[in-house]
Amino acid sequence: METAYRLLYELEGTYVGRGTNHEGQPFSGTFEIHPVREGLGFAFSFLAQGENQKVFHYESSLVGKNLKGIPALWVLSSNHPGVFERPLKAIESRASGETEYLFTFGIRDDRNSFREEIKLVVSPAGGLAYTYYWGMPGGEFAERSKCS
Repeated sequence: METAYRLLYELEGTYVGRGTNHEGQPFSGTFEIHPVREGLGFAFSFLAQGENQKVFHYESSLVGKNLKGIPALWVLSSNHPGVFERPLKAIESRASGETEYLFTFGIRDDRNSFREEIKLVVSPAGGLAYTYYWGMPGGEFAERSKCS
């Protein structure tokens, strides 16, 4: 896992894409990633803007190892009441050469609570895709936005 996780440290830059918020409004998304000093982790930010530059969502995140030595993601977001940990649940290598990293909070199929997944997919050429999935209590769990 350590070698695959280190791939993320090599990424730096800005990625853009389109998405739809929970009210069905389209937006343009900007995802920026930067390594943190001495390979301790990396930081990223995400901004979703609708028409006329209206901000729907913004977040600043940090990825590093938690106290148990497990890679985890912490998000400070306009959509959350506080900061909480999302441990790295899986790293998957695809036949295409891409590597997928999945950070989770809650249980995807638990319709009684809030749950989310944040997926980063790194291509062999150094490209990055950021996909955000979530479901509110009683609601459907679905892909909500993506930038690549």
